[in-house]
Amino acid sequence: MTKKLLLCLAFPALLALPPAAFGAEATLEVRFRDATLTAEVAQTAEELKHGLMGRESLPEGRGMLFVMPRPDSWCMWMKGTSIPLSVAFILEDGTVSSIVDEMKPFSLSARCAREPVSYALEARKGWFARHGVRPGDKARF
Repeated sequence: MTKKLLLCLAFPALLALPPAAFGAEATLEVRFRDATLTAEVAQTAEELKHGLMGRESLPEGRGMLFVMPRPDSWCMWMKGTSIPLSVAFILEDGTVSSIVDEMKPFSLSARCAREPVSYALEARKGWFARHGVRPGDKARF
């Protein structure tokens, strides 16, 4: 079984997407009740490592979904990232575990999930708060 297939099987909602939907610059919509975020998908080792580094801007309503290789208490940092961000850590079933509302540009301080998660979703700083997204909410893909 390929790594991509294993990652797709880890989250049933992603099974509806064709395999070609994943890779560089692929996007998908992530919905929380009435709010929708269009997210680039990062799942290869290089995509996960690079994230949003080097970007000068991120439009409102856009973000990046990090598909982790296995559930774990993953940490995020802002090395090389100039855009203030927020990050939602998401469990395998799509439940938001925790949200870090302020990821400071260029910070090397790691901000970690409180429990094993399968996904991290980055958006512009405050996006989750502005749209009423809280721990316990479900992400729909």
